[in-house]
Amino acid sequence: MTFEDGPQTIYLHLEVQSFAEEDFASRLHACFQGLSRATGGDVVTLAVLADLQADWKPDTYRYSRLGCEVTFRFPVCKLLEILPSLNDDTSLPALAAKAQIAALQTSANPDLRMAARWRLTRLLLEQGYTRADVLDALRLVAWMMQLPRTQTLQFREKIVEFDHMNATAYITDLEELAIEKGIEKGIEKGIEKGIEKGRILARQQDVIEALEIRFDRVPDGLREEIGRVADSVRLHALHRAAIRCADLESFTKEL
Repeated sequence: MTFEDGPQTIYLHLEVQSFAEEDFASRLHACFQGLSRATGGDVVTLAVLADLQADWKPDTYRYSRLGCEVTFRFPVCKLLEILPSLNDDTSLPALAAKAQIAALQTSANPDLRMAARWRLTRLLLEQGYTRADVLDALRLVAWMMQLPRTQTLQFREKIVEFDHMNATAYITDLEELAIEKGIEKGIEKGIEKGIEKGRILARQQDVIEALEIRFDRVPDGLREEIGRVADSVRLHALHRAAIRCADLESFTKEL
């Protein structure tokens, strides 16, 4: 960060809290002191309150003993307060905020959670983000809004049916459930093809992303060749090759 007297380094201490904690402000003050000593520089503490208790909003720690006083104030972002302003916001940070609050609000009702997760997922899929951003966001939402087996099956059906994009590349809790023994045959037959296609698409993308990370740009022709590989074992080997190859030419020989 640059100020009038030149560049300065400021350390940001970001605390995300999803439940009301009695000594929260005191703990943040202790963290602030520890970070200040450890870094020897300027530290700024910011609290993101991601809980459901509307009247809980600590922003100050005070200590006073025998004339010795300390006051520590820190900026606070209360998700419940800003949520109404995010109704039309389709950015990824807004999606994460909505998912956090929805996860808490539906913790006792799997059907409501499944419906809320699907609304957020569909909103994400319709925004035109890059494939990498979409998959990362889907995994985040899945982690924040985990579903029981029955609701996961229902959610998976919605994903497979949604043909706006190759959304079946989403393979977090859905893939784990797909290999579980005892899944009803009628449902399994209907979704097995879509799940397998999703796995292949995801593994193809893993290979391409590994090459992008290492070599910045992957030629369209090479992308197309990778896209024609439909064997999961072969794609696993190509992913390892993409990580280890010296250059794109040597990787192309693997194909």
